[in-house]
Amino acid sequence: MDLTDETLSEAPTKKISKILLGSEIKVKFLSDKTIQKFKVVNEEMKSSFISDDILPLSIQSPIGKAVLNKSEGETARIEGIDRFIEILHVG
Repeated sequence: MDLTDETLSEAPTKKISKILLGSEIKVKFLSDKTIQKFKVVNEEMKSSFISDDILPLSIQSPIGKAVLNKSEGETARIEGIDRFIEILHVG
């Protein structure tokens, strides 16, 4: 099969977003099905972050370490408490 520029432009493109510092994420805690929104921050940003529906999530915290560099649809294990979370959205 010969791939032309036209064929390549028709191919669907899905951007895979990894969770990084500054990402806003939505996760589901699998043990109790709780859904929570977080913004991934560092310790300096954590104290100044204010939002009614999004919690700051330090990249140094167990949850922050578990989700860092993961993508939407992946499951992460939280070290130390042996709980799992599913990443529902990365924005």
